Amino acid sequence: SKQTSESTEIIREQIENMRAKMAEAVASVEMITDVINEITLLSNTIAAAVTEQSAVTSDISKSAAEGAEKVSDITGRIQD
Repeated sequence: SKQTSESTEIIREQIENMRAKMAEAVASVEMITDVINEITLLSNTIAAAVTEQSAVTSDISKSAAEGAEKVSDITGRIQD
């Protein structure tokens, strides 16, 4: 009877330890998930900024090309 009681207590402790470790593992996974979500948000923000910057750079390039064309036209008219 005493041995059964001791064995039962050992098993109970092992189960409690397993539950505690599982709770720690779940908490760790939740923290990792939070970090991944934050990284995803930051990545999306950076991607949007890069897209916007590309659009602005394209607009600047077009404006520069149009300006160069106008200067060329004016230069041509002056030389005529």
